[in-house]
Amino acid sequence: MEKQFDKILDNDEKVVKVIKPNKFKYYMSFFVKSTLCTVWFAIIGVFAILFPDEGITVTNKVMAIWPVVAYVVLELIIMVFALFYYDATYYAYTNKRLIIRSGIFGVDYRSLDMDMVGAIDVYVSLLDKMTGKDTGAVCFGSTASPMISMYGGSYYRFNHIDKPYETCKEIKLAIDNYKSQVKGTKELVEQSPVETQLDIPATVEVKEEPKEGVKEEPVNNVNENEAKSEELQAVEVSAEEQLVEETTETKENENLDNKTEE
Repeated sequence: MEKQFDKILDNDEKVVKVIKPNKFKYYMSFFVKSTLCTVWFAIIGVFAILFPDEGITVTNKVMAIWPVVAYVVLELIIMVFALFYYDATYYAYTNKRLIIRSGIFGVDYRSLDMDMVGAIDVYVSLLDKMTGKDTGAVCFGSTASPMISMYGGSYYRFNHIDKPYETCKEIKLAIDNYKSQVKGTKELVEQSPVETQLDIPATVEVKEEPKEGVKEEPVNNVNENEAKSEELQAVEVSAEEQLVEETTETKENENLDNKTEE
């Protein structure tokens, strides 16, 4: 049955389990729904036969049978469609998503990613209990497609399946495992960010082109000018120190002469 989903599987996707609806419950559900929609034709015909008007003719009695015939024909047509629909219906869950396969004249696929599933419910109807086949439906809700009622109203649901509670546990475990793997991968990426490294040489010589109108001085000349300026500064400092010393000696000599004259 896994081959029914080969057309839509990703390269790294694998089918975990394929589920087929319970045949008896499936046909019974179709029969009950179709009967509720078409039984009015039979009721009208039976009422006309059992309670005819005064002066009713044989022709009118025959005409009253037509609603009953219409009811039987519609039931047969609906059951034939149900047969085709059942043959095309499969449910499956993979390591990444839930898939529903259905159709009558063609094949349709609906899928829901596991990381989008926000709620899982099991719905067991009165008809499920009456058939006594341990059947029910597993319903899935997401932010984009929430469950709309407490009676299993969901766009994504596995209908008429056997052992719905056990199936729900299996699917929920698969969803939890998938979400934990995705969460672990995200945390690993956040803790170890990928840094882009550029292959740049250790030493790069950057040569600037000379601007127009500006004369480029050699590097050696600049260094010589700096050395000369340092020498001139040293000479100026030494000259100032000598001048201060001479001034001090002159003042001391003048003081000694003054004392001698006294």
